[in-house]
Amino acid sequence: MQIFEAENCFSKVWFQRDEDWDLQPKSEYHCPSCNDLLLFCLKDLDKHRNLLHSNLSKEDFKQFNLKGSKGCSSFLDFYCSKCKSPTKIFYDSWAGGRFTDGYELKFVGLLEKNVV
Repeated sequence: MQIFEAENCFSKVWFQRDEDWDLQPKSEYHCPSCNDLLLFCLKDLDKHRNLLHSNLSKEDFKQFNLKGSKGCSSFLDFYCSKCKSPTKIFYDSWAGGRFTDGYELKFVGLLEKNVV
């Protein structure tokens, strides 16, 4: 598994509810393996916060070193649409102040499979 700092893969790594909308602004994610572009927003992170469900096969999910999550509270995983690499985004959720909460994208785990 390769680990990449989130700021090296995303155009935006910090989301705050009282500043960002559910669907805007979007953060551009570029796959470190093939440079494919995906867009993420606050709503995507809301949907996956604190879930244990994975979008990966059991075999691929087991290959990620969960001890390497560095204390992140949540993850979002998927297969890259272009190179099919299993990808896991680790992020933290936070609550603070009055009527606000948000997320910080920490790092990306990537299992290179079928590099194009």
